[in-house]
Amino acid sequence: MKKQLRLKIQVLLAGVFALVLIITLVGILLRSSQGFAVQINGVDVEEDEYLMAMNANLYETTQYFSQKYKATVDKAFWETDFNGEVPYKALADRSIEELKRIRAVYSLAQEKGYIDSASYKDLLFRFTSENKSREERIKNGEPVYGLSQFTLDLFIEYEMDSIQKLYCNDLENEGMKISEEERIKYYEENKDKMFTKYDDVELEYLKVNYSLDEMPKEDIDFLRGLMEEVYKKLDESTCLGEVVKSYTELMPYYSHQKILSDEMSAQSRIIGDVLYLSENLKKNESTNVVDENGALYLIRCMDRNEYGYMELDEVADIINKNIREERYDYIIEERAASSVVSGNMERLYKFTLKNIKR
Repeated sequence: MKKQLRLKIQVLLAGVFALVLIITLVGILLRSSQGFAVQINGVDVEEDEYLMAMNANLYETTQYFSQKYKATVDKAFWETDFNGEVPYKALADRSIEELKRIRAVYSLAQEKGYIDSASYKDLLFRFTSENKSREERIKNGEPVYGLSQFTLDLFIEYEMDSIQKLYCNDLENEGMKISEEERIKYYEENKDKMFTKYDDVELEYLKVNYSLDEMPKEDIDFLRGLMEEVYKKLDESTCLGEVVKSYTELMPYYSHQKILSDEMSAQSRIIGDVLYLSENLKKNESTNVVDENGALYLIRCMDRNEYGYMELDEVADIINKNIREERYDYIIEERAASSVVSGNMERLYKFTLKNIKR
């Protein structure tokens, strides 16, 4: 009797073991059928998650090969070997790097309590919930700031920006306290490119936007010739406007503007091209005739009042923000760099190629 019972138990255990083995093998086969099996820090990369990163990196990848190798993006492009670099593999590598960075942000956010979970599943839940919430607020006539609806990539960007702000606004977080010495050092290193005050400037200029006007070549050449004649007649005591009066064909293209320092930001959105070309002109200096971005320019600086640098106290908040964001970015880069990628990269490469060709 005992022998029969022992035999039944052994048969039952063998059956359980076989069942576990079958379930394990089915799981492996199912994973294989997904097209790839890659993990970052031991957590699976979901197929949709990867495709999102892949699509976000398509343009940069093609630009890289176009600029470095003068490659043409045709049917053969993705599988062509460029000195050991193959585009579809480069795209896969870029996409994984992007996912490492995203996961670094979300893992930090979870540690700090900004989100409950860093999983992709819960990211999708927050994404859907946010869009539903915005839809309801719009229906109820409530204000909605920013987009009425997010795409997933824009939602991730929105969340990561919010996480950065939360981290940087908490001075107890690593690297967020900034000493006066650090502020002064940043100010001195960056004041020439970041903290110069705008000048008061008075400009007169000719601008012929021949591309926008779809002007025939013979008309462009004619006006260029007239502008070169005008340029030759300019000297320190001669205004551009005075010379242009003798050239009726150029009068429609003439402008004269006085721009004060506090108006410069607004004016740069309107005549940014003119301000850029004239930024190094001193009083009574002129540019040559410039042909750039589908337009002809001749610019003269009638007057300039230089203000020098902003004071440190004026820009302290900007400096604090910049330093904190730089340090935050470094923390994220360090986390991403230390992330461990495991799994079958060859399968991932094949999956990438297959989805590019769809």
